[in-house]
Amino acid sequence: MNLEGGFKNLGNDIKGIIWGEGVWQKGEVIGTKAMTEAYEAGKNV
Repeated sequence: MNLEGGFKNLGNDIKGIIWGEGVWQKGEVIGTKAMTEAYEAGKNV
């Protein structure tokens, strides 16, 4: 099962996927393209 399939099985709809490659530790995502994309996506929820 992939990530998308797992969420669909919970009754959720996937509207998009934001990848934060190379982010492993707490705080590493701050200032990355993924953080900006997630912030902008969250404003439209």
